[in-house]
Amino acid sequence: MYKAFYSLSREPFVKGLKTADSFVSAAFAEARARLDYLKKVKGMGLLVGEPGAGKTFTLRAFADSLNPSLYKVIYFPYLKEFCRQFNVVIEEVDDRPNKEPQEELVEDMIAIVTGFSARLYGKRGGRVAKKLVQVKFNLNSRQANDAVYDAQSTIKSQYELVKLHYANALAKVEFTQKRITKAKSSKKKANLQKRLEKEQRKLADWQKHLEAKTFPTIVFGGKRLFLERCKGNITREEWQEARSNRYLSRGDKTKGGNLNTRLYEVDGQIYLDIAAEQVPTEKSVRYNRITVLV
Repeated sequence: MYKAFYSLSREPFVKGLKTADSFVSAAFAEARARLDYLKKVKGMGLLVGEPGAGKTFTLRAFADSLNPSLYKVIYFPYLKEFCRQFNVVIEEVDDRPNKEPQEELVEDMIAIVTGFSARLYGKRGGRVAKKLVQVKFNLNSRQANDAVYDAQSTIKSQYELVKLHYANALAKVEFTQKRITKAKSSKKKANLQKRLEKEQRKLADWQKHLEAKTFPTIVFGGKRLFLERCKGNITREEWQEARSNRYLSRGDKTKGGNLNTRLYEVDGQIYLDIAAEQVPTEKSVRYNRITVLV
């Protein structure tokens, strides 16, 4: 009746309402902005609100805005079933101070998700890797972060390269097979057959890596230096020196740049200031700094 009274073509408040038809209220826009911020910083959050406030619709609108090739949305319809599947036990602690129900819910959800993440990722988590690197190589927090980030980027790129190498090897095999069918002389067919066997061996190697989700051993230091070492043109010590003495500096604008590396100018001369060895103090760790003329 109300559709005819208000001249509506469809019911306006159904659960299957398209997110494109949403009314962008101030509260809805703020919730979307906070969800976008969580996506940007790869953080963890909890959306709470009164029944009927639009929590589910807001999450649906946020999920629809994500690039499906970059993000995968996982939906757990029931918290109880979610906890049961991952052996998460929720226990009530009576000695806690009285808190609002929403505040307790936020704390419980953060504890659950944190525990689940620890079970899922184990020692592969970035924080654990950072701590291990920091202790083993005597690095500060920023240097350890950079090392872990660099390693993660290298591993991810190698997995993508395996796919690329496999596709290229497959294309070469198919191309050589076509050439064999068109070849007329027996000599040319024999040469192409040898090439095909070699290409098929390479294809099989890349297929093994693809199926096992592995990649070949990485040789750091650059291909050119590696070939020079293989030919005996440089010594082992020279190769190790070239591999070890690479320096990468990455700064954070919000923190005023890289705190370990500073470039500054004095009387037309450029100086490089570097944080060197650690000097422990009573309250914190300081660093001796080395300044060189660039």
